[in-house]
Amino acid sequence: MSEQEQNQHEKRLSAARGQRTDAQQALNSAANEALGALKEAKELCAELAEERAQAQQIFADAESIKVEADTYYQRKTEEANNKAQQIVTGAESSVAKTSTYCVQVTAEALNQAQAIIVAAENTKAVADAYYERLTAEANQNVLAAEKSRSEADTYQDELVAETWQWCKDLMRETVLVEEVGVRQLDVQNNLDLVATEPGALVRKFESQGNPKTSVQPKRDANSPILSVENGTPRGAPTNNNSSGAGNQGDGGQILGLDLSGSIKAFPIKTIMAKLIINDSIAGNDVVVTFEPTLEAGQAFNRRVDGRELTFYPLNTDGGGLMLMRDEETGTQWETLTGRAVNGPLTGHKLATVNFEHARLSSWRTRHPNTQIYQDAS
Repeated sequence: MSEQEQNQHEKRLSAARGQRTDAQQALNSAANEALGALKEAKELCAELAEERAQAQQIFADAESIKVEADTYYQRKTEEANNKAQQIVTGAESSVAKTSTYCVQVTAEALNQAQAIIVAAENTKAVADAYYERLTAEANQNVLAAEKSRSEADTYQDELVAETWQWCKDLMRETVLVEEVGVRQLDVQNNLDLVATEPGALVRKFESQGNPKTSVQPKRDANSPILSVENGTPRGAPTNNNSSGAGNQGDGGQILGLDLSGSIKAFPIKTIMAKLIINDSIAGNDVVVTFEPTLEAGQAFNRRVDGRELTFYPLNTDGGGLMLMRDEETGTQWETLTGRAVNGPLTGHKLATVNFEHARLSSWRTRHPNTQIYQDAS
């Protein structure tokens, strides 16, 4: 095999490895989303089961009322019959004294008995109507609950999709701040705004004098971006070291990574202070970055073509967007996209690692065995 053919073979092999890494990332992301959807489905099933149990209790209460009404009807009927019989018997015993009086008393007794029977029948009719109304209302409540749950699920899916898409688009359109004229976006506030009123984020962005999303994204569309405000980042990722319980307060903000079932949390204050964190989680070599000009962060796999790279920050004096350089080849990389822009590895791109920004207390509730990154420097 000629040298040229060998080089072409190595390039194709490198491309295949990159595609395999991307596919694995996509598979992990899909698996995480599927687990999340399954958890939500179980919670919805539990809520529906509770609502159905309440409906069944209403049915049982109505049935009990019906049984009590039937019992009351029978008891009153028997009492009326007994009283009528007693009056008739008394009247018959006084027939000898006066037949007119006997007839009168008998008629009165029969009228009273008839009135009691009618009252009992009316009570039964009212109870039956109440039972039917409760049954109908219970059925309507069950149908309304199922419809509301379905509508809520649909609205939630649409809202999450809209929110995530707008945040990705707007953050990527503002990465080159000189072109768009925006120094930073508060992602958390934008998320709250969209949750309150879908579509409001678009009007807010345009009302600030920004173009109507006509600027094409300057970064890879699959790269999640982290924003901060007032020195407190709202979502993600800098030098070697790791693990331990840490003494980060449960209310602190962290960047959480879940790799192959190994859970690790990076305190936001540490990320901001170090800018670049090189670490390993369950055999996965990762780098967590923070770009101070845009106040945005990212997480990448720091292996390229099977080679582990160690990064340190460049341009931290405010002279443009911060870059990072690897110690092994001296190549310069973008901290937000993971692209190599200068040096032997120019054209390569680090694979992104999915992360989640959360409070440590919330993260520990879902991941009780999480490790906390500790800076040994």
